[in-house]
Amino acid sequence: MEQILKEGLDYALFLGAEYADARYSRLDTESISVKNGHVQGVDSHFDYGIGIRVLVDGSWGFASNPDIYDKNRMKKTVDRAVGLARAAAKVSSSRIQMVPKPVVRDSWKNDFVEDPFQIPLSEKLELLLSCSNKMSALDGVAISKGSMDFLREEKLY
Repeated sequence: MEQILKEGLDYALFLGAEYADARYSRLDTESISVKNGHVQGVDSHFDYGIGIRVLVDGSWGFASNPDIYDKNRMKKTVDRAVGLARAAAKVSSSRIQMVPKPVVRDSWKNDFVEDPFQIPLSEKLELLLSCSNKMSALDGVAISKGSMDFLREEKLY
């Protein structure tokens, strides 16, 4: 993925961008819900894509694309971002200037005790249903609901 992003950045600079950045993002989600001792919903989903931001003629342009592995689509995404920046520059009365700063390379990871995406669905449902049943057993409880929502995000700039 890093190589594809680098090629996109190189292409943006080739087209005349004064600055360009590229990012890859993947978002995994899982939602589980129960009500009154019954499963209401289970949903697992992921989204991913790339985004290209460029500064051309003192104006910003941005374009994104979910087709992350196709080099031709990457070029079209860069073309779109550069085109939007050029269009914005034609109507803008001011120009953005970047302050020269060195590139910073860094990494960040959030530690956790147990990855919820590695826990079997049956275990998560068992816990939720058990809690729902315990809530329902209490005097005065008419409706018992429980849910679990999990999110995992990966980004590469």
